[in-house]
Amino acid sequence: MKVFDELERVLEAHFGRRTSDSSRALHVVTEPSNAMARREIRIMPTAQRLAQADAVNEWVAYSPYELVIDVTISVRLSGGNSNKLLTSEAMLHAITLNELLTQRLMVLKDIGEPLPDMRTDMTAGWQLAIVGDAELTGAKRLASGFAGSQQGPEFEQRKDDLYTWREDWQASLVMTVHRTFPNPRLQQMVFTEACTGNEITVPTHEPKEA
Repeated sequence: MKVFDELERVLEAHFGRRTSDSSRALHVVTEPSNAMARREIRIMPTAQRLAQADAVNEWVAYSPYELVIDVTISVRLSGGNSNKLLTSEAMLHAITLNELLTQRLMVLKDIGEPLPDMRTDMTAGWQLAIVGDAELTGAKRLASGFAGSQQGPEFEQRKDDLYTWREDWQASLVMTVHRTFPNPRLQQMVFTEACTGNEITVPTHEPKEA
């Protein structure tokens, strides 16, 4: 889906522009993925909801829906902690991510696309399509901390080994979906007389002669 491509691009641009060294930029992937990096952001969709929205115009040939996809955004940094390097980088990334997710309105532009019909009994003229832009809202931190052995008398000798800092956030991608549907041609009109209550059926086309 284009919305995940755009979310990856926005996150990579936001963190990548803070360093001229590409090896220190954050790599962004969407789960499931086998890609691994010392500095990475992993995006995992967790749930989705589809609710009918209020129609703006009753004469349009579609029904509008609000599509919400919940995602977990996990930032991970790995490395040694000589001179408190990992600690400092972790805190700087935490502050930057917090500001991005909670103090800004993140809009993902032009993520519209038709959604393939997965049904076996496909109906001509029926389609779901994502339209317009998406917003990332409702971000909240789930967990944050370091992983790595700090127990035992050999800890001082292992202080340069790899440790991992990880911070998980949950947020929601909100977008608009249009459901178009076949509109059958008018076959007939039925009029009711006010006085007698009799019904008069008028076809919309001339009957064919025998």
